[in-house]
Amino acid sequence: MKKPFLFLCASLLGLSTSHAQWVSQPVAFSSTTYYPASLQAVDASAAWAVGSNPSGLFTPQGIGTQEVARTINGGSAWQTRTVPGLAADEVLTSLTAQSAAAAWVTTIGSTRSQLLRTTDGGTTWQPMLTLTSATADRSLNYVGFFDATHGLCLGDADNGDRLVLYLTADGGATWTANRSLPLLTDDEYLTSVSRPAVVGNNIWVSTTASRVFHSTDRGLTWSVSEVLSGATFTPNGPRALAFADAQHGLALFSRTDGFTDNAPLYQTSDGGATWQTAAFSGPLHGGNLVLVPGTGNYLSVGENLPVPGVPTDAGSSYSRDGGATWTALENTENHQLLTAAGPLAVWSSSYDFLTGHSNGVRKLTSLALPVRAAHSAQQNRLQAYPNPSPDGRFTLEAAGITAGTSIQVFDRLGREVSHDTWAGAAQPRYTLRLDGQPRGLYTVQVGTGAGAVRQTISVQ
Repeated sequence: MKKPFLFLCASLLGLSTSHAQWVSQPVAFSSTTYYPASLQAVDASAAWAVGSNPSGLFTPQGIGTQEVARTINGGSAWQTRTVPGLAADEVLTSLTAQSAAAAWVTTIGSTRSQLLRTTDGGTTWQPMLTLTSATADRSLNYVGFFDATHGLCLGDADNGDRLVLYLTADGGATWTANRSLPLLTDDEYLTSVSRPAVVGNNIWVSTTASRVFHSTDRGLTWSVSEVLSGATFTPNGPRALAFADAQHGLALFSRTDGFTDNAPLYQTSDGGATWQTAAFSGPLHGGNLVLVPGTGNYLSVGENLPVPGVPTDAGSSYSRDGGATWTALENTENHQLLTAAGPLAVWSSSYDFLTGHSNGVRKLTSLALPVRAAHSAQQNRLQAYPNPSPDGRFTLEAAGITAGTSIQVFDRLGREVSHDTWAGAAQPRYTLRLDGQPRGLYTVQVGTGAGAVRQTISVQ
């Protein structure tokens, strides 16, 4: 199957440009031409990636490799491994991490496509789904989960009329084929650069025809919309999809994909049913974009390409107002892939097309979390203690809270794990119980008359 070449290319609370810093972290794959793709952060300590080989684009094997990389110490060291048991021409097409020890990969080869799982940090991998050459559709490209039990696996259709779709309701032990996705247009594939966006039971999937498939019920049923309705060019689909909630999201396109009006950002306020050009100011980058889970704020990145006529786009920027205004972090670093599991867990990766070597990964460190002026007084009065909490129980205090104030808690993937109301003056302290949740970082959000105020908390 031939697919258009797309550079393999996630949000955060506001960052202070004087304190933001990207720190380089080498990743030693077996070849210096391999760079980290399918990059995914788990938390501030753990992240995963697969090796990708852009120099192999026009070879039979393509850009895929059989290697994965993982860090469990914040990127101070990355360990690489070869996934065992693959056929000689079988390569990795995607990776999804669930924890520091557990991850999934998809593969493609001349005779089969597989979905594999590891629970021991990548030492061993078990096949959970295998499609052979006897299967008309056999290209698996993505796996994702809505919760501990429900997930889906997507792939491109070889001589098929729909994308490949398999669902699980038992944590991935068994998978069932589903043909509810809308029909494809000619030469339409999943975008290899844009990971699907997931919020609660919702998932949005973009294609090279600049269409977005949306499911509200964990993949059981689907609708489809066109982001670039009436467009006179084919920009290979969005570089990124990012949603702040079930209704509001952004689709980012690259300025190198045929845009002449400097407007590569589109927005939706109805869950992706319709899309409009998003007016914005500031240095939005066209390489990738993410929403840092639980924060409602976006980060964009880009790169300079050694191609005559292609605009320079190196750097990174952030938006704290839904994408309307962008503030520069820096304008010198090259970034392609981007991932964020929280404000302290942001990584990017890139490839140097001049030298043909990987740039490894970069981690965003020394974060400052400014608060909008209208919220600053209230933010300073919001306290959560003990933080970190050894047992998952926190006491919240906030002066001026009125009766019926909402309290929401989001996990690192932006999923709501707790929702309650505060009695206000009649309840000066609120006991937040996350003792049933896994260890890690969470964002507590308290509604106020001036808007929501947030604080990052940690369950140890």
